[in-house]
Amino acid sequence: MRQVPRTTLTVTPASADAPAGSTLEVGGTFTNGSQEIREVELKAVAPQGWTVSGAVVRREKLAPGASVSGRWQLRVGSQVGTVEVPVVATFSGVHVEQVVKAFVPPPVPADGAQVSGLPFMSETNGWGPVERDRSNGENSGGDGGPLTIGGTAYANGLGVHAPSEIDVYLGRGCERFSAKIGLDDETREPGSVAFQVFGDGKPLYDSGVLRGKGAAVPIDVDVTGVRMLSLRVTDGGDGRNFDHADWAEAVLAC
Repeated sequence: MRQVPRTTLTVTPASADAPAGSTLEVGGTFTNGSQEIREVELKAVAPQGWTVSGAVVRREKLAPGASVSGRWQLRVGSQVGTVEVPVVATFSGVHVEQVVKAFVPPPVPADGAQVSGLPFMSETNGWGPVERDRSNGENSGGDGGPLTIGGTAYANGLGVHAPSEIDVYLGRGCERFSAKIGLDDETREPGSVAFQVFGDGKPLYDSGVLRGKGAAVPIDVDVTGVRMLSLRVTDGGDGRNFDHADWAEAVLAC
């Protein structure tokens, strides 16, 4: 069996914010290990919608312990969220790859923005997808009904199922997050959940465990200086059955 020579590939930066339309400079260093290798190439690869400039670094051979380095400029595309930028080294048919994780931020939300109308930077949900402006429903997208808490229907908000987490980019441009929270009326039996708000990983609000199908609880949370807002719903400690939860009228003051 062929033994692949030991090599290392490092990239810089490991991660970076990269606004759409800006230029991101990426570097890579490829180091050979214990035996000579041949036909070495080192390059950055543009993700879809991006462009790259800068030469492919080539060496006919690379001695043990020797390194090659390169730098490339990438024009950032319009896709928001985390985009992986590959730096690739190849030699004698072997492929080695590391990625720079570039975060392309969306615009800072406008004052009065409904969270249900904003792009999610990430989302997880305990049953089916997170629903926008409707209840969680079943396991398919768009299968929920009106957001309804304690007999009151709400036109806007997020329908989730515990455990869930939604990340929304604020870019340090907002001051308040408000919502009406509670268990949705659509389930046959009442569940139990806890609503939590985090800003850049720091806890800002915790409802404690809510049970049954009572009236919505209004919340108003200070998010001044927050870059990434996280809305979490836990299962209340007793499993996820019937844990359909609503962030109704989830609005930002920016």
